[in-house]
Amino acid sequence: MDVETGEVLSMASYPDYDPNIWIGGISQENYDSLKENDALYNRAIAGKYAPRFNI
Repeated sequence: MDVETGEVLSMASYPDYDPNIWIGGISQENYDSLKENDALYNRAIAGKYAPRFNI
């Protein structure tokens, strides 16, 4: 994030689970496990973080 303008310069979110579990449908057990561990929370767009300075 540009500290002067607030412009987003880069953003990334990588799941910490195997995304292949969604292929062909996900079991209720797997889905509940992901929800319990906040694995479905997209920190790139929903997290609140201070800007990092590249000096």
